[in-house]
Parts: sequence; C-alpha cells; structure tokens
Amino acid sequence: MKLASEPKGKRFGLFDAKGRVVDIKAPIGPDWKGANGVKPIRAVMVGDSLVAGCGVDDQSKGIMPLLAARVAKRTGRPVAWRTVGKLGATARRVRYRMIGDINDRPDVLIVCVGGNDMLAGRSVREWAAGLAPVLDAAKNKAGRVMLFSSGQPHRSPVLPRAAPRHRTPHQRADRHEPATVRDARHRLPRPDPYR
Repeated sequence: MKLASEPKGKRFGLFDAKGRVVDIKAPIGPDWKGANGVKPIRAVMVGDSLVAGCGVDDQSKGIMPLLAARVAKRTGRPVAWRTVGKLGATARRVRYRMIGDINDRPDVLIVCVGGNDMLAGRSVREWAAGLAPVLDAAKNKAGRVMLFSSGQPHRSPVLPRAAPRHRTPHQRADRHEPATVRDARHRLPRPDPYR
C-alpha cells in the first residue's frame, strides 16, 4: 500500500493566551516561561495519520494546532504543542517508537491510534489488548493522557456515507484493494445498522 506524503511545516508551535501564533524556532521545553513569566500548557500528540496531518497541505492546519489554539483561547494560557505522528502507525508502533521517545514530561499527552489497527484486520478484543499497554506507557510520560481513536470505524453507520472513497471492511473488494484487506474481512464483526 502506498501512503501519501506527509504535509510540510513545523511539527511544533506556540499559541499565546489569546490563541495567536507565536513564532518559535524549536519546541518549548519544561522550563520555558513567557515574557510575563507564565509557563505554557505543554501538549504532545502522538499517533497515526490524524497526527501526521493527513489531508492538510501544511502542519499548521492539522488537528493539534487547531486544538492548541482553542485551548489557549478558552483557558487564557499559552499552549506549546508538538506532534509525533506517522502515516500508517499502529498501536504497537505508537507504543514502542513514539511514546518511548517523549522524555520532557508534557502536561498532556494525546494518543491517536486505532484506525490502522482496524485496517490491519484486528478484532475489537485484539485492538483493546493492544491499546492498554499504549495507554500505560503514555501515563508514565505525561501529567494527563487523552485518547482520540477511531478504533473500529466500520461500526459507524455514518462513516461509509461521510467518506465514500474509503471502503469499509465489509464492502465488496475491487481489483485495486490490497489482498490483506480482502483476506482480513472475515475476521471483523459485521456492523450493526440498528446500534
């Protein structure tokens, strides 16, 4: 499977207390303080395509900068953000190759995993078993941990209509779909339209 290239731009940034961009040359460390002596909320987001900026043309338009700007506006505090994402990342990759590299103890660590695990044909039980150690590892790296996950999106009755170019696991395979997706379909639970 060929993945799209990741968008250009910095994978870190800073918003002032009003949600305005502050130009910085490197990620903010734990001891940094603004001109007024206020420490920013430091947030790191790790995970899959959502974190890597899939679908935008610049990292500044990704989910983490948008979230950081809103948090800054709502809390009246500056927010320093950074992302560690990779297109196609599974829970295992996030646990061993991304969370392990976070050593500055951010205030908040946001973990985004699940979609690629589902596409790999993992069952709900396998997905949950893979997610638990990711969250345990994250808890040891940050003050707070949040989980964003699409985990089993084929259960959503909205997804096939909202993203028609993406096939759900139970739709008919065509000749362009990878064999691994076709072969894994029989292991996934069928969506329940009445749920």
